[in-house]
Amino acid sequence: MSLPQLTSLNLIYEGSVKRVWQKAQTSDNHLWFEFTDDYSVFDWGKMPDQIENKGKALAIMGAYLFNVLAKNDIWQKTFKNPHPSLKIDKSWLNEFAKNDIVKELQTNGLSHHFTRIVSQNDKTLADVEAINCKDPIYLEVLKANVIRPQIEEVFGQKIFYYPQINTDIKQRLIPLEVVFRFGMPEGSSLKNRLAKDPNYYKQIGLSRCPKENEWFGQPTIEFFTKLEPKDRLLGLQEAILISQLTNDQFQTLIALSQSIAICLGNIFAHANIELWDGKFEFILNNDQILLADSIGPDELRLIYKNCHLSKETIRKYYRKTQWYQSMLKAQEMAVNDNSLDWKDICVNRLKEKPESLPHNFKQAINYLYGSLTNHLVGKKLFPNQLELNKLAEELTNAFT
Repeated sequence: MSLPQLTSLNLIYEGSVKRVWQKAQTSDNHLWFEFTDDYSVFDWGKMPDQIENKGKALAIMGAYLFNVLAKNDIWQKTFKNPHPSLKIDKSWLNEFAKNDIVKELQTNGLSHHFTRIVSQNDKTLADVEAINCKDPIYLEVLKANVIRPQIEEVFGQKIFYYPQINTDIKQRLIPLEVVFRFGMPEGSSLKNRLAKDPNYYKQIGLSRCPKENEWFGQPTIEFFTKLEPKDRLLGLQEAILISQLTNDQFQTLIALSQSIAICLGNIFAHANIELWDGKFEFILNNDQILLADSIGPDELRLIYKNCHLSKETIRKYYRKTQWYQSMLKAQEMAVNDNSLDWKDICVNRLKEKPESLPHNFKQAINYLYGSLTNHLVGKKLFPNQLELNKLAEELTNAFT
């Protein structure tokens, strides 16, 4: 698919599922995120298929959740009267609510980088207008500098060197993915880490090693790299160093991540959806930490009546393919070869690429993003979508 011809915008970044634009010939301090109908799993990049309504649904759902989280009343309700199905230990929650970060959220709501949904001609769009817009729609967000690591070689090994941040830079991306977990469902990568190191649970603040499909009673936090070819698990010490945050700022990052996770868990609990885990990205705006990127099923693991309403459903299909096994082998070979390009190894040496989704499964997946948006927002924004009960049934039947 060719890029839209936008004379008023400059394309400054194109990923596998998202494009980032900036207004041309202006000092405007914002960027425009364009979410496409493409999808990616296992850090592979763009997969063979597209999913109907995905781009617009992610924009509308992201805008909806940013706006909800910005209001202080949602934080007051979450910590004073959480939904009964929210899987949080009540005594832990009551103690956590005494945190200054929680008190600030209950007073002023969440600060984030989102400003509005816009059309190609810079018109602010309401959700219904965004659905009916024939041209691409965009999330307008506060601009932040992205300071990428440099690849260096030390003792024959390729490493990522994160340069010292210039103190004159007032707005920058914190180069971490902050992963929260309420539990360990089937398919969780945490299970593999615990299998390799049974004591790893202590590093994430748990009192004992959890079992599959067990809830923790509190959100745990892990850190991964954001700006490397493959997300790399970080120990706490390396995460602090890479972030280049002060001690107080890093403590705020952790408390803020846990707070947002709890609030989102409560929001989805009211929609009869379980939030098991997810990831956040943040920017540092002067000395204030702002939630960035987007919020939706591409960042969150959502389960409705034992059915995954996120990319995990697609991951489950691909885990059964030869391509997935070859991809894991390619990653091992890349480590042995001191190479960063495991994808090239998979394609050119192992001769494996991901196949397209089967027709019946693809038909069910096409309803995922539109149906979830309608259910969460409480409006039938996307026409001709399945109710969640029917969607869960279709996805389950298609997968089996």
